[in-house]
Amino acid sequence: MITLLLFPISIFSQSQHRVSDSLKIGFKYGGGVIFYIDASGKHGLIAAQRDLPNIAGWGFLEITGAKYMNEGDVNSSIIVDYVNTVKAEIRKLHPDWDAFQKSPCAAVECDEWSWDGYSDWYLPSINELKQASDEQQSIGGFVMGTYCSSTEYNKYRFWCMKIKPGGKSAMKTTGKAKVIYPVRCIRRF
Repeated sequence: MITLLLFPISIFSQSQHRVSDSLKIGFKYGGGVIFYIDASGKHGLIAAQRDLPNIAGWGFLEITGAKYMNEGDVNSSIIVDYVNTVKAEIRKLHPDWDAFQKSPCAAVECDEWSWDGYSDWYLPSINELKQASDEQQSIGGFVMGTYCSSTEYNKYRFWCMKIKPGGKSAMKTTGKAKVIYPVRCIRRF
């Protein structure tokens, strides 16, 4: 009886290992393209295959606390909560505020985006965005220009990535109040 119980567990373990061995950077998986796999081979990051249809801005000229260099999901959650709180306060004073909003917030756009059955997309942190830009040939669809990250630098600036041809990209900071940027959402698996 014990042998019979161990046998199915052993098969499941081997089968699960083979699935993780088949995941590679550049493979389409989980609604996008894998651009990072951790040491276990079972978890990593997926980039959407294309930018969001709308370009977006970073957000408000306030410190939100979205300071994490490697956790875009945490940053995005902080930004979305902040934006929702601010919107509620502004709407009390100006009920038609949405009609005057100049550009959408990039983190909110990723948070609300759904693609290929997945709705857990977020705006990448600066280091996640750097990793994606290093794999831009595998991911595809990047435009040459400055992409938004979810990592805040200070009250007036945030980290962004200047995407250049051939995977040569540069991290920099730019003003939160500046124009709008292309946005590439990512998700974890």
